[in-house]
Amino acid sequence: PLLGFVEIPAGPFIMGELEEKHETSLPTYYIARYPVTVAQFKEFVLESDFSLEFTESLKGLDNHPMVLVSWDDAIVYAKWLGGKLIALSKSYASQKNLSKGVLQFWEGLRVGRLVVTLPSEAEWEKAARGDDQRSWPWGDTSPDEMDKAPAHYGQKNADPVPVNHFGEAGASPIGTLGMAGNVWEWC
Repeated sequence: PLLGFVEIPAGPFIMGELEEKHETSLPTYYIARYPVTVAQFKEFVLESDFSLEFTESLKGLDNHPMVLVSWDDAIVYAKWLGGKLIALSKSYASQKNLSKGVLQFWEGLRVGRLVVTLPSEAEWEKAARGDDQRSWPWGDTSPDEMDKAPAHYGQKNADPVPVNHFGEAGASPIGTLGMAGNVWEWC
């Protein structure tokens, strides 16, 4: 019902590591469950005639994360996606069988209270780590155990893996996937 978005509840959480740790609080917001895929970005390029600088990134497998996208490109994609969701919100807002939270999501889009954009650093971190002070989305892992962690990182010249490659093993407590390793993500 949220078309791949996850609701992140309002409230405080501990952000940062070591001496940078501090408590911050965020209002309720929504974030995509997975990184943007090649298939999603292709749809955007086809519908909008967007000119991508690194067109070879569109040749990736459809269920892999999009790569070689500038911050500006990511913002243009987010605005396009927001327009698509606003158009859909009109039909969702009139449905009676949806939960209160889902209806609030669609109504928020319809009236402009919710805007699709890149997450702030704090929003990204809360979605990745949750509010229980864990170090990684899946929990705490010592440096000598990282080779067994459910994340794709550190492999030299390794291609990205599908956005749901590790499934629930790599999920954050909030339900987001693919937020550690694989590819860099913009905030």
